[in-house]
Amino acid sequence: MQNENYCNECGVKISKTSTYCAKCANKGERCYWYGKKLSNETCEKISKKAKGRTSPLKGVPCSIETRRKIGKANKGKKPSEETNRKRSETAKRNGVGKWRQGMITSEETKIKISERMSLEKHWNWKGGLVTITCMLCGKTREEKPSRLKRGHGKFCSVRCNSLWNKAHNIPFKNTSIELAVEDKLKELGIKYEAQKVIPEGRTIADFYIPEQQLVIYADGWFWHESEWAEKKGIIKKDDLQNLALKNSGYKVLRLPEQEIKNGIFTQKLQEALGVT
Repeated sequence: MQNENYCNECGVKISKTSTYCAKCANKGERCYWYGKKLSNETCEKISKKAKGRTSPLKGVPCSIETRRKIGKANKGKKPSEETNRKRSETAKRNGVGKWRQGMITSEETKIKISERMSLEKHWNWKGGLVTITCMLCGKTREEKPSRLKRGHGKFCSVRCNSLWNKAHNIPFKNTSIELAVEDKLKELGIKYEAQKVIPEGRTIADFYIPEQQLVIYADGWFWHESEWAEKKGIIKKDDLQNLALKNSGYKVLRLPEQEIKNGIFTQKLQEALGVT
């Protein structure tokens, strides 16, 4: 009696490899092979016969539990190149993913796509650039709303921002090359004013010597000498600023970063100050 096997549903005697009889196995959504233990050879035969046929479960919605089971079973498995190729072909046919890749689009279709994807109709359109007025000089320009939310874009230039900060006593941190020039001026015993606002040139001098009306700048390499500075027109602005200051009666001394770091600027500074 120990070797005999019975149906779990109705109790009818069945084969040793089965769990349900044929009648009980076909009840409801239960498959005929449900509960049967098949050998590897039988599985290979079934797969060969089913090859090329459409699955009876195609288009049938799966329950959440079934989806979880499928996901766990496929977890960590990498599809083969052939499977990826089939998926991409199916996606192209069904219009999924980059479905327009490689397709020739007519001019009429291009116009329709551009009209639908125009900024005014796009889902992420936030109104575009906002016109702002500089808080110092009053110039108007356009700025992104995201920058305004972060507190930027209140001034038309870095120069206006620096002048505003100086006028309202906002703390300013000196650079390493400015500190080196300041130490040298203290060593020579020269009276100076740091971060002096000069209205004639609309500028802030790094150091100003009132007795000689000497304006000193400690110019960083990137901001005043690099290719980026030349493309942005900063070098031309510096030349025009020097001309405006000289026409207003000021003397201008610009000390490059490399000379300050190498210590060569000392001689140039002493010549401009008339100190030996």
